[in-house]
Amino acid sequence: MKIKDFKKFFKYIKKNKMKMLLTLVFMVFSQSCAFAMPAMMANIIDIGIKRYGFDVGVDFSSFSNEMLISSQVSYMMKAGAQMILITLLSVMFSIISARFLSKISADISSDMRSEVYLTVLNMSVGDVDKLSVSSLITRATNDIEHVKSLILMSIHLLMPPFMALVGIYMALRTCAKMSWVIAFGTVASVVAVLVCLKLTLPKIKVSQLLNDRFNMIVRERLSGMVITRIFGNDGYELEKFNKCNAVFTDISFFINKVFAFTMPALSTVMNLIGVIIIWVGAHEIANTNMEVGDVMAFTQYSVLIVMSFFMFAMIIGNIPRAVISANRILEILNCKTQSSKNKMTISKNVSGNLVEFKDVYFRYGEAEEFAVKNINLSVKSGQKIGIIGPTGCGKSTVFKLLLGAYAPSSGNVFIDGVNIKNISQSDLSDLIGYVPQKPILFEGTVASNLRLGRNQIADETLFEALDMVQMTHLANAHGISEPVQIGGSNFSGGERQRLTLARAVVLSKKIYILDDSFSKLDFVTDKKLRERLLKKTQNSIIFIISQRIGTIKDCDKIILMDGGKIVAEGTHEQLLKSSEIYHNIARLQLGGGIE
Repeated sequence: MKIKDFKKFFKYIKKNKMKMLLTLVFMVFSQSCAFAMPAMMANIIDIGIKRYGFDVGVDFSSFSNEMLISSQVSYMMKAGAQMILITLLSVMFSIISARFLSKISADISSDMRSEVYLTVLNMSVGDVDKLSVSSLITRATNDIEHVKSLILMSIHLLMPPFMALVGIYMALRTCAKMSWVIAFGTVASVVAVLVCLKLTLPKIKVSQLLNDRFNMIVRERLSGMVITRIFGNDGYELEKFNKCNAVFTDISFFINKVFAFTMPALSTVMNLIGVIIIWVGAHEIANTNMEVGDVMAFTQYSVLIVMSFFMFAMIIGNIPRAVISANRILEILNCKTQSSKNKMTISKNVSGNLVEFKDVYFRYGEAEEFAVKNINLSVKSGQKIGIIGPTGCGKSTVFKLLLGAYAPSSGNVFIDGVNIKNISQSDLSDLIGYVPQKPILFEGTVASNLRLGRNQIADETLFEALDMVQMTHLANAHGISEPVQIGGSNFSGGERQRLTLARAVVLSKKIYILDDSFSKLDFVTDKKLRERLLKKTQNSIIFIISQRIGTIKDCDKIILMDGGKIVAEGTHEQLLKSSEIYHNIARLQLGGGIE
């Protein structure tokens, strides 16, 4: 990740800069207290025990035993009280810094989740398709936690160098003659850390990608559970899961194993340094060049130095994972959104009376072939347009362009002469009622699914919409309170389809797009529902996408698509005469009632 990209996360640091500064200050205070302890222990041994509490130069041989013991106890009590006070201060500083870190962590996570979620909500459908839903879920959960850790690491990363430098200074101040021992420990620790990072960094990058794959397989398996069981495909799905799980487990095991071996390696370095210090220190004590307390203090400072390198290794080891997560979050934040920024507000001149497609072409992502080619269409208020054609011919894609879900690769879509590129998504939603191919319901109640947060809609309006789609058993106060499970799983396919139709007509729209919205209904229900719908929406533009000729035959105009193009258009009677493709479809579906 480049520095300029990291600046996008700097706002989280800036917002919490005072808390982060105070955290760093209290962490420094806490560590400073820790560095004071070895020197105090050395004084207790060299002065309190060996010299009965008297300073160097004082001849205590003439003092009585009672006086020596009294002086020793007094010194030890005073030094012990100081150590207890310093320990309490260290604990207090640690608690305060931990409190600040917890607050910073919670604030950063909350702000980042809000920004990412808002971006995902306003993201273009093309970007959602490109990144995939399972990946977006991972990015909005695990990756945010990793990025939060990266920001917090900016504080922790300063501590190991501070500990190492202060530790080296204090050790050399205690005994400069043994500086070569510190040099040996530093070099050995650095080598251990570098080997650890060299082995783990490539694996960490792979594990992040596998995490996406793992989540995708689990999500796919759970969402397709019924189909898997019906076709007896459990064995294949289990094998696919086990393969991904095995690779993910192996990489995770390797990373954990390397870090697990790093600690014993650094422990070995610490123990080896301790042996060398005691060995050399014993000779120095024998030659009266060092005190016993100095040897102990030097040993403890050496341990702190090595531990600082271990802390550094742990922090650095987590940074690549966090950086990868930051890049993945940036992919979301850098996506073009369907927000109202730089778009006009719907004016009185744009009321949904005219929809025009002019020389529209569209292709998905980096695809070579156009999914939609040379679409030219003009529809006025009150017209009912039927769209039919083979599966995959681009019927739904054309009207996703009108919805603003995708932007045309070339050409333009207009509403009342205004390019929809200049109309905000919220204003488009005020104009257009949409019923997708796959009926989508949300956990809640029938009422909450029909309102979708528009609480100003009266119950009577909901009753009318439910009655119109022939769900009269729900058109009452008890019915609209009926719970809806996730995905509407407690309703049949036809009921889900009718509920999404009711949702579209709850508020009067000027344009309706009904994408294969009658496919799960029987012919009688289909006919009655369309008659009521057309009566209610007689002043609106309606696009009915369907595979059934019976559903669209009464439309003012029928458009036949094939290969992403409009190959014929006209009324039902006109197309029977002018289009062989349409005539064959009608003959297969209507049989003797073709006319």
